[in-house]
Amino acid sequence: MTDPSDMLQPAGGPAPEVSHPGAHPSRTARRRWWVAALLSLSAGGLGQLYNGQPRKGLLLLASFLLALSLGSVLTIRHVAFWLPLTLILAAFALLLYMVIDAIVQAARVGAAYRLRAYNRWYVYLIYAAILSSLVHLWREADRRVVETFYIPSGSNEPTILIGDHLFVAMSNPRSAPRRGDFVIYRSPGSRLAAIKRVVAVGGDRVEIHNKQLLVNGRALVEPYVVHVDAITYPAGAGTMSQRDNLPPQTVSTGSLFLLGDNRDNSWDSRFFGPIAQDRVISSGPMRIYWSLEPRSGHTRWGRTGRFVE
Repeated sequence: MTDPSDMLQPAGGPAPEVSHPGAHPSRTARRRWWVAALLSLSAGGLGQLYNGQPRKGLLLLASFLLALSLGSVLTIRHVAFWLPLTLILAAFALLLYMVIDAIVQAARVGAAYRLRAYNRWYVYLIYAAILSSLVHLWREADRRVVETFYIPSGSNEPTILIGDHLFVAMSNPRSAPRRGDFVIYRSPGSRLAAIKRVVAVGGDRVEIHNKQLLVNGRALVEPYVVHVDAITYPAGAGTMSQRDNLPPQTVSTGSLFLLGDNRDNSWDSRFFGPIAQDRVISSGPMRIYWSLEPRSGHTRWGRTGRFVE
């Protein structure tokens, strides 16, 4: 008797079917492109899982997060701005590719797809939940490195303009800012964030005579400061006198005296006093990634990539 396993396949005949490991031997289900698209949009890599390509989906997802993380970190490093920008754009290109790839693969497989053990609705749900938790943790970690801020006021013009969008290094707020640094802090009496320049630190003696700032008895040279109001308010002329003539005061230990570069149009420590250093959110590098002129709506391309100094 001839053993069926010893029989030869005629040349040109049909090849024996080889099933994917984990595939059900008989159950098939059509892969629908719109389902693949929706799954990809809900969770990166889920469309590939739906199409039987879990490793590809995880590789694309990991590449997306890596490119976005590196791009985010490099935005506040002193490297050419095109490098982090390219990485961030590449990350979003990968995100788009995941959706397109899932659609194309679903259309290619069509009705011939053999179901795998993981092709279950609850597996998709678990995958999406785990990914959502991981992305949330990644976002929280990323915010500890770099954050974005929008500038709505002109209190620091011309250094920082209305419509500037900043990448800000979220450095340890307990590290002592130095004179001349810009800091982002929580405004006294509110949770709103504001940005001003440090002009004096704990132990310094501050005073202003006819708009001239003096620290420890010496007039500071501040090439970045502008005065847009021709009027100088004398001492004793009410609240506005503090703007142009501030009596001597010593900054307490652990506090910072802050002023805006647009010195005649800034609400700062001349009016609300020094702030405690623990109100500082960041004193790290700040870089403009986009600047929009509010009246015309035009992008100020020349400011893109500049560090705030």
